[in-house]
This record gives sequence, structure tokens and C-alpha cells, in this order.
Amino acid sequence: MTRPSFPLVFMDRPWQLAMGLNKLEPSEWIDIDRHYDHEIELKRDLLGARPEAVFVHDPKADLAARELLSLLIDHLGRYHEAQFEAIPTGLRVRRTGEEVRKDAPAPLVTAGLLVQEDFILLSKNAEGSYVLESAFLCFPMRWRLREKFLQPMRAIHQPVPGYAERLSNPVDRFFASVTPERPVWRANWSFTDDPTLFQPDTRRKEMELEAATLGTSLHLRVEKQTLRRLPESHFVAFGVHTYVCSLDEISTVTGACAALAARLREMPESMLRYKNLMAVLPLVLPWLDRRAALEAGCGAEGQGIAVEAGAMVG
Repeated sequence: MTRPSFPLVFMDRPWQLAMGLNKLEPSEWIDIDRHYDHEIELKRDLLGARPEAVFVHDPKADLAARELLSLLIDHLGRYHEAQFEAIPTGLRVRRTGEEVRKDAPAPLVTAGLLVQEDFILLSKNAEGSYVLESAFLCFPMRWRLREKFLQPMRAIHQPVPGYAERLSNPVDRFFASVTPERPVWRANWSFTDDPTLFQPDTRRKEMELEAATLGTSLHLRVEKQTLRRLPESHFVAFGVHTYVCSLDEISTVTGACAALAARLREMPESMLRYKNLMAVLPLVLPWLDRRAALEAGCGAEGQGIAVEAGAMVG
């Protein structure tokens, strides 16, 4: 199978707690895939039913939100002409005929309803940390937007094992150094037994999985995150495109199962617990090993290693 358009960073390098930054080509800022119509409709539904859960805004971010919308409209008109038509006032959505103006009200929400990406706007505070000033975020994974509003990056990432000790200062330094001419992207991944995109509930429950149905009940969730400096407001625009596919689907990508098994074995126990994976490793690892062995021509049982979850750290 051809490698999917969304990033499978677990295939490119060993696991480590790092930012994992990559150069973002201008044409690759926004991704429009086959789930576009469904996800835009889902965003509209969430905005109507749960506006307080998906949108926060401080007036200090007014200029940044307007600037982001203008940049997005220009980008879509240039790089996604099949879906959008550039017009003097902004953009026309070809499928619906809707016209989106650069001076539209609620510019951040307008931007977020044009594309599958969620958007967060951050600015530097007096201590040099970057603070969440505004966001239209419909697809969170176990966090609530209102709890992160006006918080610095360190507080936002407080639950992540090792972030405060190893990443907090490098992240702040990087945010301070990013320029409009050099946008970047990174990606993270996790497993979930629920493919729902909107998952703000912070409570952790063990995944309920069975070996016979693991391929269809366990899902890989990938977030491609883009960061770019807005030249006028000097805010950092943080975009998040979330992708979800079943384990069966990802196993059709050559080398994916072997790579996932390797990354899980490299991950420290604290991160496995944070990702809610410890209890399911005895099911997931043998499944991945068998698929990897089949791909390598080693037989149906392959080199699967049935071990206790506690032995998977290292």
C-alpha cells in the first residue's frame, strides 16, 4: 500500500521525548482529505451545541485572528483551487458557493470552519513563555480547552511525563525563534479504542479490547501540528490536523506494524501509562509482531513475543 498522506513519524525514527521538528513547505500547511465534508459538518455541529467547549478568545488576539484568516484564505485560493476559488473579497467554496470574506466576523472561527485543522493562537508573556490566547479547537484528546485558556505552555503540558524537566525551556526558546519565513511541523501519535474526534473528557478508563477484534477496535490517532509566526501580530499560529484509522488499516502500510512494535518497546513506562497503553500491551504487541512477521514472510505466528506489560519498558 502507498504510504498515507498523513505523517507516520513512528516509522522514521526511534521513540524519544523531543519536539521532532521538520521544515514545513508552504504548499503543505493545510491538508484536505476524503473526510473533509464530514469533519467540517462536525465542527459546525459542535460550535452550535458546545460553543464554550470549542472556542475561547481574548481580545488581545483580535489582530492575530484576522491575520490568520487572511493568510489561510490566500493559501487556499493558491494551493487548493479544486475546492476554493479566490475572489476579490476573499474566497468562494466551490462545493457550496459560500463566499468567505477576509473581514468576516469571528475570524478564528471562520478560519476553523474552512479547513479540517484546529487553530490555536499563542503570544509571549512577560516571563518569556507562550500563552494560549485564542483557539477554535474541536478535536481535543483528553483535555478541555477552557482549562488551558490563558495558560502558558508549561501548564498546558503539565500532565505529559518529562515535559517540564526536558522540554519546557527548549519549547519556549523555539517559539521565540520561529520566524514567518520558516514555518515547521511535527506530529504525535497514540492509540485509542474510540475513533471519535471530539474527546475532551480528561478521565482515563482502561481500553476494552479483545484479541479477535483488535484490528477493527483499536485505532491509531495521529496529530500533525504546524507552527508559524504571524508577521504583523507576532503571535504563533498552531494548527492541528487530526487523523484516525484502524489498526487493520495502518497494518496495510509496509513496515508499519514492525515500527509500531519497536516504538512501544522503546517507550518508558511513564509514557505508556500516560498514553493509557500499559494494560493493552499484552494484546497489542503480539498482534503487531504477527502482522510484521507475515509481512516479512516468517509465517502466521511470526516472532510474536507474549510478555508481561511491565517488561515492555526500556
